[in-house]
Amino acid sequence: MKFYLLTTYLLVISILFISCNDDNEPRVVQWDLVWEINDLPNPESVAFDKKRNVLYVSNQKLGGENGEASIGILSPNGTIIEKEWITGMDEPKGILIIDDKLYVSDKTVLIEIDIPSAEIINEYEGEGAQFLNDVAKDNTGNVYVSDMFTSAIYRLDKQGNFKLWLQDENLQNPNGLWIEDNYMYISAWGSFDDQNPLGASKGTVLKINMANKSFEQIGKDNIGHLDGIHPYNNGFLLSDWIEGKIFTFENGVTTKIIDTEQGSGDIVYLTENDIIIVPIAPTGKVLAFSPIKL
Repeated sequence: MKFYLLTTYLLVISILFISCNDDNEPRVVQWDLVWEINDLPNPESVAFDKKRNVLYVSNQKLGGENGEASIGILSPNGTIIEKEWITGMDEPKGILIIDDKLYVSDKTVLIEIDIPSAEIINEYEGEGAQFLNDVAKDNTGNVYVSDMFTSAIYRLDKQGNFKLWLQDENLQNPNGLWIEDNYMYISAWGSFDDQNPLGASKGTVLKINMANKSFEQIGKDNIGHLDGIHPYNNGFLLSDWIEGKIFTFENGVTTKIIDTEQGSGDIVYLTENDIIIVPIAPTGKVLAFSPIKL
């Protein structure tokens, strides 16, 4: 009985300590699943269109024929609006929204879609590209795409030229991209040179000065086989595709916050809803997690 009372007392004190921290802000103690969508054709990336209040999801349809993959539309509360909104793709991955345009990477091509008309209006071939992945934009409207298999980044300029921008093995096969204040942040998959990403070493987080293309590693070695990266609080959220983990990354420190399934792809955080949305390609799911705070 004394042991039970002591344990209860320590638990209460711990909760009070967490709740009454120095800045009086509630602390996230766990993330709970709030909704789940099943039976999507291998979703890899999710992006939020604030103007239309919808999510776009890239459906890879792994194992299908070329032209059978698609882009779907979901609601932020976890319903399918249109499972196959844009069709005719091969294996779409990263998604970027700029005004009324949607940019989607698809193997070696960057596809430009006009959202109001739901039509593909341009396709930009990346010379030498093998596995185009995440898509990001700078503050002048240039679009950047990672190539995980060639450890490279391509750029689509405002004149419509889609060319190699940077290639270096020390980028550790970049996957996720995010650009802010003239710096590009990379969630790297990890180094491999045998076309076998599942045998790669674990990657980390890198930061590129876009003015001179110099870059540095800002995360510790061997964080994970990183896929998605998205801003969160004073840092980022990261996803580990192979281990199915979601991390926070702040000031060089990585903290696991969610265990999902293998295949956690390009994640998105919705500030207004306070949820993290995670596509899981192998099992055809999209999951949403909300924080429990004390």
